[in-house]
Order: sequence, then structure tokens, then C-alpha cells
Amino acid sequence: MMNNLKMPYLNLKKLLVIIKNFFLVLLFLASFSGIQAQSLSPENKLTRILFLLDGSGSMLARWEGEFKMDAAKRLLSELVDDLESEKNLELGLRVYGHQHPKTENNCTDTRLEVEFSSGNHEQIKARLKAIKPKGTTPLAYSLERCANDFPEEPNVRNVIIIITDGIESCQGDPCKVSLALQKKNIFLKPFIIGLGMDKKYQDEFSCLGTFISGEDEASFKSALKTAINQSIKPSKIVLELMDEAGKPIETDLPVTFFNNFTGQTVEEIIHFLGPDGKPDPLSIDPVITYDLTISTIPSITKKNLQFVGGETRTIKVKAPTGYLSFKSEGFNAYKNLEVLIRKAGKSEFINVQHFKQKERYITGNYDIEILTLPRTVFKNVKITNHQTKTLTIKAPGILSILDGGKGVGAIYKMRKNKPDEWIMNFYSKGNFNLQPGRYKVVFRPEKAQGSRFTSVKTFTIRPQASTQIKLY
Repeated sequence: MMNNLKMPYLNLKKLLVIIKNFFLVLLFLASFSGIQAQSLSPENKLTRILFLLDGSGSMLARWEGEFKMDAAKRLLSELVDDLESEKNLELGLRVYGHQHPKTENNCTDTRLEVEFSSGNHEQIKARLKAIKPKGTTPLAYSLERCANDFPEEPNVRNVIIIITDGIESCQGDPCKVSLALQKKNIFLKPFIIGLGMDKKYQDEFSCLGTFISGEDEASFKSALKTAINQSIKPSKIVLELMDEAGKPIETDLPVTFFNNFTGQTVEEIIHFLGPDGKPDPLSIDPVITYDLTISTIPSITKKNLQFVGGETRTIKVKAPTGYLSFKSEGFNAYKNLEVLIRKAGKSEFINVQHFKQKERYITGNYDIEILTLPRTVFKNVKITNHQTKTLTIKAPGILSILDGGKGVGAIYKMRKNKPDEWIMNFYSKGNFNLQPGRYKVVFRPEKAQGSRFTSVKTFTIRPQASTQIKLY
């Protein structure tokens, strides 16, 4: 009877464990999905675009049959109308150089005319109509003020589109300000649309953001459209990692996307090939210019990658790899043996590999140094695409120093027709793994009163065997 009562209890207990594990799996998948959502893409994220409009006196110059400011306000108003139906988009308007006459040279003349909100399109157009060009060009100061215009909210893309016809005139450094604010993730790389601007000024804006020239009305409209497309339309990137034969079949490699302008990490992924043998497209934010690093050994970097909003770009990177592994004859007495890897003929290390670990390398020739005693060196080892190169070392023997107490000693390997090779120093008795060969120990006890008390013992190390010596 007791057994019959016990069985349902056990079943219920197992059921509760199953339910608990099920919900833990759901929680893990939910959190993993959340991680995946932190992508390079602007999709499903709120985007805030701040128009930073030059209202300085130079905007009263004639351009395409009208004042520059009138053309800018007209075309910007048309754009605001077009954006009214866009989802996940808020607009704001800041103007500089429009409140004080140029004679005052007011270098704090900037104001947020329309704050960010949904459905403020009519308000922006109304404010544009009221703007009259007057003063100077405090571009750097205005950018600093922009930092306070964007509400502090996570997972929101902040974009600035600057419309200007001239460079900074208040001794500020717009490039320095832009870089500092981008590093703080206040906003993404700005777009600068040069309204009828002399081409000689374009280089001065390249450090500030992405410069787009609007030489005439058609190119100005095109520049506005380009900036908007980059701001609200995601791009797709297909990253193909090519083998030696030019086939895009290399995969399972870590890839990091860096912001080319700030140097900050934007996204990290592990490259993937689907069941069809093709890489999965990755949504990417086209506002940013990227540097891409593939964490092969040695690593591969492609710089200054730019993408177009709404388009798919295939990036092909040659990354042929093979594998390097090690083994020891007989049993392996080494527990923490490390291997130093260099490109053939080079002095700097590119990797430290554990002896028992198989590692992946870009195809080519390498110099290998295994930290046995003495060190085992392989020169000009060739790593071949899709193949594993295995290097074998002899099984070590064990040297057991049975007495001697504390002192100063050294172990040398004896070589025919060559000077003896120093291997290591030691300071007391103990056990040492050595590669097979002829050796000698030189030792002076700590309490010995003179170098004449140094003793020398020779011995032979054989694979998988123990050799014992007494220093006295």
C-alpha cells in the first residue's frame, strides 16, 4: 500500500522537475533572442533624426535663382512631408546663426527650435518658414548642444543631418566634438550636406562625418534622400569567407565589426553557413562606416566598409585555413605544455597554443617552438587548406635529483661537436621532464664555501624512463 502511495509522489516530483527545466529552457531562449536582437540593423528601432540647419548670413547668398536659405527650407519642408508616414521615426530641428546679426559675432547662437516628438511635422515646417539668416557659424558649439537634444533612451538610433554652406567660423573644432559625442553613443556619424559649397571645404568635413555635396537643387535633393535612406533603411551584408580555391566555404570564425570613425566595437558574431552552404545575410546599419576583423590566426582586417541603405552587399574575404595539432610518442607526461607560433622567418609570436589543443591557422608557413626541455623547434611548417598538420615529439623521460638540498644548479644538454646547451637552472632536488639525450648537472650546495665545491654529473635520459642521480 505504501509503495502504491509513493509512486504518484515520485511521478509528480519528476513532472515538476521537467516543468522547471522546460521553463529554464524557455528563459534561456528568450534571453538568447534578446541578445540576437542587438544587431547592426536599424530595423524595429526608434530612429531620431535631428536636422541641424545653418542659419548664418552666408545662407542669404543666391543659389539656383533663389536664396540658399529659401531653397533649403523649401526642400527640407518637402522632405518632412514625405517622412510623415514613416514608422519608428521622430524628427527634431536645431538652427544656428539665426538669432544675432553677424556684426555681433555671437558664437553661442544656436537653439533647438522643435523638440523630438511624433507628429511634429507641421510644427517643423512652421518654424522653418520663420527662420531668417543673420549671423555667424558656431558649428562646434551647436554640435555640443545637440547632445542635450536627444532624450536619454536605450536602443534608439540618434542621427544628425547637417545642412550648411560653410565651415566653422568660431574657432571651434567640430571634428573633435563629433568624435567625442559619437564615442559616448550620443549620436551616430553625422551627415553633412554641403549646400553649393566650394569643393575645397569637403576635406575639412570628412573628419566630422559623411559629407555629401549638393552643388545644385537636383543634387541637394538627392543628398537629402541619400541621408534619409541611410538613416532609416537597413542594409544587408553577405560575408563570404573564401578558401584557397576561391570557394566561400570557410566558416565558424569570430567576426568583429568596429566603428571606423570611433574605433569602438559595434557587433561581434560567429560566422555561419546554412544548410544550403551559404552565409546568412546580416542586417547592418548603413549610417556607420565599418572596419571588419576576422579572428583567424593571424587575424584578417578589411577597412572602411560602407553600405547603402536598402541594398545588399556581398563582402568576399580570402580566409583559407588549416589545423595544427601535436602529439607525443608513448604516454604524454606533459600536463601544461605550451607551444609558441610564429610566421616563418618572423620574430614576433602570433599565438601561444596548448600542446593538447588543435588550433586553426591561415594557410602558410610557420615556425613552431614547443616548450619542452630542451625546446623542440620545427622550422617552416606548412599549414594546408582544410588539412590538419600534426607534429610529433619524442616521449620525455624523468630526471629525479634525490639529494643536494638547497643550492644553485644547472642542467645542460651535451651535443656532439657543439658546445653544451644550457637548458635550465634549479635550486633544490626534484623531478624534471626532459627530452631523450645525454645531459649533465652542475651543482653547488648553498652552504659550500667556494666554487671548488661544484659537482658535475652526467646522465642519459631515455623515453618513458626515470633516471635518478645523487649529487653527493
